[in-house]
Amino acid sequence: MGGESAEAWRTVLDDLVKRGLRRPEFLIVDGAPGLDKAIASVWDGVPVQRCIVRENDGARTFDRVVKRCIGFFGWKLDEYEPA
Repeated sequence: MGGESAEAWRTVLDDLVKRGLRRPEFLIVDGAPGLDKAIASVWDGVPVQRCIVRENDGARTFDRVVKRCIGFFGWKLDEYEPA
């Protein structure tokens, strides 16, 4: 089993618990697919926050892609409306 599915993350979390990891009081994650679901299945109710550095990286990347597309397709910046 590989990838970032909930089942794959559950395997990782179960292994950490077997090695002595106690229930965390708070988790910061990077938004990996399946991770939130796996965390909830192992430690229901533990607060989870998405890392804002990763969120900002994504926003900056999206902004760069949009600006490149605007330049490539010749759009005017005022025609771009973010979702």
